[in-house]
Amino acid sequence: IEQVVCRGDAPLIKPGQKLKILTWNVQYMAGKNYVFWYDLLDGSGPDERPSSEDIALTLRAVARVIKDEDPDIILLQEVDDGARRTDYEDQLEKLLALLPKAYVCHTSAFYWKAFFVPHPRIMGSVGVKLSTISKYKIGEAKRHQLACIPKDPITRQFSLKRAILEARFPQTDGKTFAALNVHLDAFAQGTRTMEQQVEQTVALLKKLSQEGLNWIIGGDFNLLPPGGAYGRLVES
Repeated sequence: IEQVVCRGDAPLIKPGQKLKILTWNVQYMAGKNYVFWYDLLDGSGPDERPSSEDIALTLRAVARVIKDEDPDIILLQEVDDGARRTDYEDQLEKLLALLPKAYVCHTSAFYWKAFFVPHPRIMGSVGVKLSTISKYKIGEAKRHQLACIPKDPITRQFSLKRAILEARFPQTDGKTFAALNVHLDAFAQGTRTMEQQVEQTVALLKKLSQEGLNWIIGGDFNLLPPGGAYGRLVES
């Protein structure tokens, strides 16, 4: 169970109401001016962190896009909180301060958190979370653990632990709507981790459907959609 924060008397979703939902991997507000060490398969990317100036600039740009798009529910991935690389700031808190007061509720779930990671390109604290922001009341939120990349017990303690953040919204008719926020693995080659995470996600969605809930899922799946997606890619 994750903490839900709501201001005042948050409104309830009405049955049949149209909702606008924005999903966005904000990459810890880093911007586009870097090739980070993990961006290259051999870990040789030159950059370890964005500048404080670029973080602040990107944060304002993200807030501007959200204001322009005016979504009802926002699903964010890669939001830093307490990480050395982003000056130990709670990026969700800083973003909320820039958004309209209509966004009355939010909830988050960490999927990477450690006081100190002894990796030569990190050497400090990490904190990455999924964050869901809403104009409507969130009744409860839950973190669903996904399969992890097989590693030795010590390394695993310092590694990402991917998850799904489920937020449940009570409706005026007594029913419940669920919005799921997810960021699946991208660096699990040679294992079944990605397949396992997809299987776990599908199983959760089936369970929600069996409960009679309306739901939507969004996030960074690190996968292309089925169908003709590959055919639309330009040749490199």
